[in-house]
Amino acid sequence: MRKSSLNFVLLFISMAIIAQSQEPLADAEGFISRLQEKSKNTESISAEFTEEKFLSFLKEPQKSSGVFYYQARDKMRWEQINPSEYIILINDDQMRLQENGVEKNIKGAKRITSKVKDLMLTMIKGDFHENKAFDSKYFQNGENFIAVLVPRNKKLSNVYEKIELHFSKKDLNLNQLTFFEKGGDKSVMNFFNQKLNQKIAAHRFSLL
Repeated sequence: MRKSSLNFVLLFISMAIIAQSQEPLADAEGFISRLQEKSKNTESISAEFTEEKFLSFLKEPQKSSGVFYYQARDKMRWEQINPSEYIILINDDQMRLQENGVEKNIKGAKRITSKVKDLMLTMIKGDFHENKAFDSKYFQNGENFIAVLVPRNKKLSNVYEKIELHFSKKDLNLNQLTFFEKGGDKSVMNFFNQKLNQKIAAHRFSLL
């Protein structure tokens, strides 16, 4: 067998294995119910994250890392630390953004804050059915429950094909979040060292 033919066979087998590893979730309602129950008992979340952005015009993914904080019910902080500093801070209806130590003005900040907060709270609380901006489908593999959100909103659907969330079967923690863009690019975020219901310093949600 020629090498090119062998490579094709190996690729086909690999794709078949991947396809078999993810299947529709029969008890989606049970998964959502458990996720919502967990959310009701979650007052705070802190976690580290890594992100890889796969862009069509780059051979290698862009990599970054940072920390994430959440305080029930409406406080969130995304803080990219490497390779550059970037902070998104949401406190109630206020959104602030800082890049490399300089705070940026956000045009239409209130409207943007509302959209971002709704999306993030949907992910944390598991209110997928109640968010009219998305259609939702559910799958599972050996380690995770998988929620796939397909945008209904025209502005979102013009940018994103889907958003995929992986929740650990062990503890229902969100351990991977992937944004698939219309043009084929994607961003993959992995969360680790997650801590629930531990005190977070108040300044995390007030100071950039």
